[in-house]
Amino acid sequence: MLHPSTKKLIARLAQMTAQQKISWVLGERENSIAYETEGYRVLLDGDPPSLRLTDALGAELETADHTLLSDTSHADGGTYSDVVANLHAEAFRVARGTESA
Repeated sequence: MLHPSTKKLIARLAQMTAQQKISWVLGERENSIAYETEGYRVLLDGDPPSLRLTDALGAELETADHTLLSDTSHADGGTYSDVVANLHAEAFRVARGTESA
């Protein structure tokens, strides 16, 4: 089960991405994108995507892999795996510059 603060983070990232308030960038790995802000970094990577939260130096603070995400139901239906997959798709468009083209 996802920690409540991780659920809140995912919801906030999805909301801010939909409002185009986050500048996602392409990550180091294929299908990887990142968002850096005030001392931490959010990484979405993999297929299906997972979420990692690190500090500014790269130390892992939180990980939500596909299994954990798919085992946690979302209040709007589906699972957090669905939410993160949708977030990844939108954020990847931002990182590639599709939305600004």
